[in-house]
Amino acid sequence: MKLNDSFEQCLSPEVAAAARVAVKVGGLVASGKWSSEMQTKSHPTFGTASYTEADIGGQLLAIADIHDQFDHARFLAEEESAEAGMNPNPFPGDFSGTLDFSLDMIDGTTPFRHALFNWCSAIGVGRNQSHFGGVIYAPEVRGGLTIAGEKGRGVYLWEHGSEMPVLVSIGKVRSKPVIVLGLDVMRGNAFEKFLSVLPKNLKPRGIAESGALGLALVAAGRLDAIVQSPQMPWDWCGGYSLVHEAGGAFQCFHVVEGRIVPLEAPTAGDYASDAQRLGFIAGHPDLVPELFSLLKANVG
Repeated sequence: MKLNDSFEQCLSPEVAAAARVAVKVGGLVASGKWSSEMQTKSHPTFGTASYTEADIGGQLLAIADIHDQFDHARFLAEEESAEAGMNPNPFPGDFSGTLDFSLDMIDGTTPFRHALFNWCSAIGVGRNQSHFGGVIYAPEVRGGLTIAGEKGRGVYLWEHGSEMPVLVSIGKVRSKPVIVLGLDVMRGNAFEKFLSVLPKNLKPRGIAESGALGLALVAAGRLDAIVQSPQMPWDWCGGYSLVHEAGGAFQCFHVVEGRIVPLEAPTAGDYASDAQRLGFIAGHPDLVPELFSLLKANVG
């Protein structure tokens, strides 16, 4: 069975298409089809933003391939490149349409730029602000790691070049839970108190330089939890439904005037492309409530 055939066997046409595109584009990025030299551009909200030719080229190709199959699709995508004479997002979406795809073809641009392994291509699929599928492809991890899933169909893993899917889920909590932090948690001082009060068994064991890959590894049972400060939508859309379908918990929150405000689910504003809004703790349902209680009481 070929890899694309196994996608068709396990997933709906929409999510299978996302999986094919993620693997195709992620593989081209890894092969060096586009330059990895870092560039900067002006941004009305962030001042400057970093990107590579691979970010732009990969996104353009992914949008074109998906649009060829679903001409009514809309796209929530990271990169803009008007200064390069290109419009990579001609069909803008906000996850409220009849079919929306969230694209981040290089989540973890810094490790990618430095030829490290921990980056991925991430695509989320949904409609009417309801997520129903997602795909994460990490070409440099374990011989090519693909994790894809869909509501009501399960979460599947392909690795080491295998073309046969393995059904995965969140199992028992480890005696020493493997908890990681999003990189942005370490960049400011708002989370210092939270980190200092964590009990020994909940101390983080690493940094997820790609938040999307971290969510996929939670869904596959490789990590027990990930803690992320507010992120852009394409940082979490690809992994959101994977965690839920694998039996995990996804506790969302906003930070309002230095306080943590819990959310049952993402809000319409969390899909905006001009600010990092949605924070979350995702992981085993036995761990997330305790972690979130400590976070809520100790951020500021």
